[in-house]
Parts: sequence; C-alpha cells; structure tokens
Amino acid sequence: MNSLKQDVARMQELIAGAFQQAGGLAVLAHPYQRPGAAPEQFTFPLDAVEAVNARACFKVPEANEKAAALAQKRGLPAAGGSDAHDAAEVGNACTELEAEALTLPALREALAAGRSRAAGRRAAEPSSMPAAGRGMLP
Repeated sequence: MNSLKQDVARMQELIAGAFQQAGGLAVLAHPYQRPGAAPEQFTFPLDAVEAVNARACFKVPEANEKAAALAQKRGLPAAGGSDAHDAAEVGNACTELEAEALTLPALREALAAGRSRAAGRRAAEPSSMPAAGRGMLP
C-alpha cells in the first residue's frame, strides 16, 4: 500500500474512533455509490453500513444490494438514509430502531442488538429536479 493510501486509511480509522469515543456511531454511508468503489478494503471500526440509500442507485444500480451484502459479511447492522438533496426527499430512507427510549445509549444498544431495520424507497430521478439544482449533483 502506498504512503497516501496508508495515510488515508489511518485518518479514516482515527475519525471513526473519535466518533465512537465521543459516543457517536460510525456508519459507512453509501459505500458503493461511486463506480469502482472498494469499501471492503476499509479496515476502520464501524457500527453499521448504510444499505438502503435513496439516491445511491442513480450511479450504481446495484449499490444498495452490494452494501447490504457488505454489512452481512462484516456482521454489522444495515442502516438507511435518505441522502436528501431537497426537502421532498427527506425520509425516503431511514433506519427503524426498536429502542427502550429515545436516548443515544438506547439507540446504540438497539442497533448493536440487531433491533433495527433499514427501510426506504428510491428517490425521484435527479432529472426531475429544478434546473438550478441539477448542476450541483455529484
């Protein structure tokens, strides 16, 4: 592995660790959204993998299926996220949790115990967005 790749890998590990030390969750977001992505090479500690992303399929149609397989392979919970680019897209995908309370410790425990489910639907095609917003898509 070259020096730049080693530096990036170390930074990813440090950032994920910092999230977790602060009480947060390290979730690998839309890992296969970009063509040619290889998130299976990531070695940093994770709490979940985003396996339902309402927009990831625009660039890579099988992105969500690949992400779900990665979560399963690593024994991690699948999470969902709308990746909203405008208000109409908010809530297209989410993570449903069966938690004892609406607190971070209870949510973390529910996710770790597998009392969660990634859910959602595909967002509208980017071409249906107003012209002013289309140029801003990655």
